[in-house]
Amino acid sequence: MSNPVHSFFKQLELFLAGFVNGIPTDPKEDKTPVVPQKPQPEGMDRQSPSPSGPLMVTIGDQLVSYELVRNAKRKYLALEIGLDGTLVVRAPRNVTIEYVEQVLKTKADWILERLKEQSSQRPVTPLYESDWDCIRDDAILIDNDWVPLVFEKSPRRRSVSMVVRNNTVIVHIPARQSIKEVRNWVIRQRVWIEKHYRQQKQVSETRADTREQFFKNPQLTLLGKEYEVIKKVEKGKDRIEGYQILLFFEPINIDDQKVFEGKLVAVLKDFARQALEKEIRLVMGQIPLIGRQYRQMRLSSAKTRWGSCSSRGVICLNWRLVLLDLELVRYVICHELAHLAQMNHSKNFWQLVGTYYPNYKEAEKRLKAISLKDFPLG
Repeated sequence: MSNPVHSFFKQLELFLAGFVNGIPTDPKEDKTPVVPQKPQPEGMDRQSPSPSGPLMVTIGDQLVSYELVRNAKRKYLALEIGLDGTLVVRAPRNVTIEYVEQVLKTKADWILERLKEQSSQRPVTPLYESDWDCIRDDAILIDNDWVPLVFEKSPRRRSVSMVVRNNTVIVHIPARQSIKEVRNWVIRQRVWIEKHYRQQKQVSETRADTREQFFKNPQLTLLGKEYEVIKKVEKGKDRIEGYQILLFFEPINIDDQKVFEGKLVAVLKDFARQALEKEIRLVMGQIPLIGRQYRQMRLSSAKTRWGSCSSRGVICLNWRLVLLDLELVRYVICHELAHLAQMNHSKNFWQLVGTYYPNYKEAEKRLKAISLKDFPLG
């Protein structure tokens, strides 16, 4: 009869061994004997909190330096890229160097991509004592203006990134990252921040000028045809007649820009609904290979997407499509109809799009060069 105490410790040993691979195992089911650990080189003691100094591993065809940080409470491996571009591996205390490097090689694509992104980051400038006068907890000084500075933490993020959006500097950081350390990093990126902030500010000013000029002399091109916007101080229904967009106002709001924009957008949406429905029916009649009909067409006012298609067959098209030429409109419709057969952007999807619209690559390139934010309306 086996010794109960010996049996208990044997089961416990097998259970703990399961954590080496990041997956706890049931000792009753896993009877695999524990493989003795190989002795580690000096400075890589398996039981030490972390090796003394950085480690090196060949990933793909590159020699990559990484830092191993062990923690007795951790159960799984986690990878992240530090602010200085160092690969950091956080691991359970009893994980071997060999296993860590095996995991690193299986994650080669992710690691090399992130390291490439980090190495191509904006240039770092020297940090001086006076630089701390240019940053606060919630703002950074650029061209004598305090620009909002926002730190957004995410438990899923493994690296630090930064964008300038809507005249705000947004820094995305891992949940465990020290704000103080990141602020130090941000101030070193001031050359990059200043450059992109000025570019964005110039674009915003250009858009504001375009908008102002439009309201002074409102003319629109709808599906490649010129339309004149006419304002009338009388009662009537806003509508399109021929190549004129007729808008009717009360004397009190004839010069109210907000009222004018609201009335014009409402007319354009009615026009878009009819025009886009007509184009969808026309395209569907020309490409009967999709296999199923769309259920419904809806208008969208999205700021970043021209169209979308749901798994239920509902196609959403941005009403601003009517501000483009007809060929681009038909490409977007072909693109969304193809999603009825392929709900993805796989190779098969693009082959299907090419069947419907052979010149789709050129159309896609033209669309990407157009920003929805550049339109003076909505």
